[in-house]
Amino acid sequence: MTPEPENIVPLYEVVLYGLLNPALIWVAFAMGRKADEPAKLLLAAFAGAVAGSVLLYLAALIGVLDAPRVARAAAGVFVLSLAAGLVYAWIGYRLKG
Repeated sequence: MTPEPENIVPLYEVVLYGLLNPALIWVAFAMGRKADEPAKLLLAAFAGAVAGSVLLYLAALIGVLDAPRVARAAAGVFVLSLAAGLVYAWIGYRLKG
């Protein structure tokens, strides 16, 4: 039993939504700037991933671009957002001056 072609979520869309979600970037970076020790970067990454998932859900609810199809792979987007959020939080932590 193979999946239908219209049910397949392209991997590049999952990667793009996971890495370039503006809510993820903003929340993880902002919380990374507020972190006073490196251990709190994991919390900033998690909060960014949650914010990115909420934005993806809202985009899918409205029907923006290809969001309804990518929302079927929300777990993969969340895991990738968590890893990317750690990077964005670390950048914010390093740039806090």
